[in-house]
Amino acid sequence: MGSMGNLTSVLLSYENLIHAVSGAAGSTVALSIFYPLDVIRTYQQVTSEKTEERRSPSPRRNDSKKRSNQVSSAWIEVAKDIVAKGGLGALYNGMGAVNKSVCVSNFVYFYVYHALKKLAQTHGFTQKPVLNLVLGMLAGTVNVLATTPLWVANTRIKLQGTKTDESENAETLQKTFYKGLIDCMVKIAKEEGVRALWSGTLPSLILVFNPAIHWAVYETLKSNMSNKTGFLNSALYLFLISAMAKCVASITTYPLQLLQNRLRAKWYNTDQKHLQISMIAYFRNILKTQGVKGLFRGLEVKLWQTVLTAAFMFVIYEKINARILRLVLNK
Repeated sequence: MGSMGNLTSVLLSYENLIHAVSGAAGSTVALSIFYPLDVIRTYQQVTSEKTEERRSPSPRRNDSKKRSNQVSSAWIEVAKDIVAKGGLGALYNGMGAVNKSVCVSNFVYFYVYHALKKLAQTHGFTQKPVLNLVLGMLAGTVNVLATTPLWVANTRIKLQGTKTDESENAETLQKTFYKGLIDCMVKIAKEEGVRALWSGTLPSLILVFNPAIHWAVYETLKSNMSNKTGFLNSALYLFLISAMAKCVASITTYPLQLLQNRLRAKWYNTDQKHLQISMIAYFRNILKTQGVKGLFRGLEVKLWQTVLTAAFMFVIYEKINARILRLVLNK
């Protein structure tokens, strides 16, 4: 009974709750600031390469400089296209649903991560990069299984009323009758089955490496550099190490994020046949039609969005967490 009581006290502590609330608040505020970049990135990931080529004039055959400029400014063209078709508000399409999902998702992740971390410490484990990586993966797995339906609904809401392909086939027009998260999930379950709510779960489970790598690099930089720099609590310091950590995590796992979004969005190929196939088949389809570069479509805007969002999130998280811990637990 004693050991069970200790386990309960570790897992259900106020400290874990404070970490979870701080993480949820930080992520919601940070995402709201950079939300348009997330919308642009999603459009790029689920839109075919031919669509993007039609969006802007074709360069001359030997004009490599012009082609390079077009590639580097592709996400700006996507932004202009979104605004032209739906107005400035289209860049904030689905923000309410995303913020709710981010809040829930990060609450779950931060709570589970810190509960597991505290549990590991009570069993004599010392903080090391490998331990942080394992704990991050476990927390990410719990988070994915619990919140995937929210993210499936988010992708549908974000894309509804838009065309993911420029063909005249009406099937490529995303549905426009989702009124919110709950409404979207209910309609998906009724029309496509409950299983559809967990579309993209496999790449999501593999993608637990993303926050795990982020946490491992972040905690390592935070612990190893703090003694040398002397400004551990500096907002600039926290911003920089979080940005570096997220950059590493994002680049290494980006192809999986692209596959994840296409699975969630029910992406159509050039034959207008819904790809009712596995993640591996999606992977092969992209390689066949677009080459290796197709696996990194939208990476530029993804890095801007996710790195800045993560950096701001961790600054806000650390500051809120430190303040609440001092007030509530005198730490």
